[in-house]
Amino acid sequence: MCLEQGIVRVATVCDHRTPHKGDEELFYGAENHQSLCKAHHDGAKQSEESIGFSKAIGADGLPTDPRHPFNRER
Repeated sequence: MCLEQGIVRVATVCDHRTPHKGDEELFYGAENHQSLCKAHHDGAKQSEESIGFSKAIGADGLPTDPRHPFNRER
């Protein structure tokens, strides 16, 4: 997440790409792990999991996540 914003920061949290919700395979599977800084893990990532899409905005001023309501087909 930091690199996507052009920021170089030490990653201090091992995050689960897909929430494991008690599933041991998702919890321990290395392919489901990503390194995040604490700020992104506790902020943007938690928000994304809670609302179901990322609120990230691209250089064009539009939401980058295809799941964002703005990008959904009507």
